[in-house]
Amino acid sequence: MSTAPNGTIAAMSSELGSITNNDGFWDLYASTKAALNMLMKCFASRRPGDRRAILVVAPGWIKTDMGGDEATYTIEETIPLVVDMLEKNHGCPGLRYVDRFGETLPW
Repeated sequence: MSTAPNGTIAAMSSELGSITNNDGFWDLYASTKAALNMLMKCFASRRPGDRRAILVVAPGWIKTDMGGDEATYTIEETIPLVVDMLEKNHGCPGLRYVDRFGETLPW
């Protein structure tokens, strides 16, 4: 496996993936995101010397077929924020669970 020594690995999750802040909505969706978050924690724990940024990203509630019309953000509003956040974290090693602004979220 070839890896960029200071690259970025990112997985798109959701704030609903937080065990700490789970308020019991969308149980199946939230549990799949919590499982993804745990998978990324396990991935990072098996690579203690990894110099890449490993990010679990919650982009916000996005208006899509799945997110619905009542969602807060459009894709056009969210994607530039996610890209900017990824660029800012590039080369910053370690595992982080963050929102589209780069703010740390509770696991």
